[in-house]
Amino acid sequence: MQAIDRQTVTNAAAQRYHAGTRSTFLVMPHQTNNALAVVEMSLAQGAEPPRHVHTREDETFLVHEGELQMSLGDETFVLGPGMSAFLPRGIEHAFRLLTPTARLTVMITPGKFANFFWNSSVEVSHDLPPAPQGPPPVGVIEKMVADLVGYGVFFV
Repeated sequence: MQAIDRQTVTNAAAQRYHAGTRSTFLVMPHQTNNALAVVEMSLAQGAEPPRHVHTREDETFLVHEGELQMSLGDETFVLGPGMSAFLPRGIEHAFRLLTPTARLTVMITPGKFANFFWNSSVEVSHDLPPAPQGPPPVGVIEKMVADLVGYGVFFV
């Protein structure tokens, strides 16, 4: 029998806060040799990211609670509980919440981009933080844009 690498087994997920979103990191990229990351996200209206494109990874969204209006390229569609969408790299996408809050799981392949959320977040122990009120300060936006470029993600 082959021994299991303890880094590939998790029993407690880390919860962190980033830009109005509580993220629960279920599978980190270092656990899969960067092949995959799985992050559960809880967010409120106003915390959605602007339209953007990934050059290095695909994302798959699985909605557990709430409804999202997703735009993928020129298409727009609604996702509700139990529905999923595959967002291939190289195609611009964005979403907005149609309900006050939503909870979804995002699978990122390859998984290295999850490190952006981890590195730009702080540990939390409370429920969903309040959504941001208005845009972040210019300095915060500039840092976020610079950090995302390092992951091959660009706002459009």
